[in-house]
Amino acid sequence: MHGVWNALLSTAVSAVVLLLVLPSFARRVGLLDYPTGRKRHERAVPLVGGLAIVLPVTLGSFLDPAALSTHWVLLIGLLVICTLGVADDLVDLEYRVKLIGQIAVSVLIVIVGGHAVTHVGYLFFSETGYGLGPFSAVFSVVAIVGLMNAYNMIDGHDGLAASCGVTTLVSMFVVLLLIDKDPPDSLIILLLIPLSIFLIFNLDSLVGRQRQVFLGDAGSLILGLAIAYLLIRHSGVSSSLIKVSAAPWLVGLPLLDMIAVMTRRILNCRSPFGADRIHFHHIMMDYGLGKGRVLLLALALQLVFSGIGIFGVLRNWPDGMLFWGLFVTLLAYLWLMKWLYSNGERSQARSAS
Repeated sequence: MHGVWNALLSTAVSAVVLLLVLPSFARRVGLLDYPTGRKRHERAVPLVGGLAIVLPVTLGSFLDPAALSTHWVLLIGLLVICTLGVADDLVDLEYRVKLIGQIAVSVLIVIVGGHAVTHVGYLFFSETGYGLGPFSAVFSVVAIVGLMNAYNMIDGHDGLAASCGVTTLVSMFVVLLLIDKDPPDSLIILLLIPLSIFLIFNLDSLVGRQRQVFLGDAGSLILGLAIAYLLIRHSGVSSSLIKVSAAPWLVGLPLLDMIAVMTRRILNCRSPFGADRIHFHHIMMDYGLGKGRVLLLALALQLVFSGIGIFGVLRNWPDGMLFWGLFVTLLAYLWLMKWLYSNGERSQARSAS
């Protein structure tokens, strides 16, 4: 236990130090996010969130032998994805290169680490569960890559990706603690500490514009990777403590928004990986809400989704109810975002005329 506390303290201290030191390094090497047509911040902001999370988590894991021996495959994956993300933030890598790297790390976790989803629960209200059999590895790799991109895609508003990640990690911690009655996976806390500290530095209303930093591709991708790994580890098989049908609810807004945005792009005969302003935060901003209100609204939705996931596990709600409830929620979310986007466009057209 003494080693665990040393790890947590070192993680917190190193995260603060890095977030105070890294911005000047980022300005020297050009690791900055510059304002563009879709990015409406007023100045270049250091993209150091990924480094400020991965390095403290790695240090904390080395100081906690249990975490290191248990999660070594994730740590390798985090370092690889962070390196890839930093390179992308610096030189804007081609999407295929990033996707190959994401798939390679996912295969490492699934095949070498042995962390895979093998059972999807009782989705049709029957007594027969559905195992994935030979499709388990493919499903797991797709799930990991999907969550990495979900957090990457929603990282377009101050505090949004980090607050969603914090909510999911806290929800997992609460569920595991209440069910198992023992202190849950220390990796969750090792991730929560630097992510929460980063969240403070991500909000210019708290630290000022000169101290503000962004996650960057490195930060958003490692956040998705870590959460995907933890969810698979704790919900991947039928005997897991967290129901696999509750896992998407614990992820919440990033997953719903990614699926809704990619669906709309495909229906409009466009690339699902293209850039536009049809994400939740874009639509809310274009609809006239301020930055703070958009973040609060997103956090409220995230808390509702995570709350459903928590109660679904603790109350043992049927897998079918959780799965089909998510499907209905996705359809409602897709319709609402389309309606708000169209309504916002008409309002802007009337204002311009």
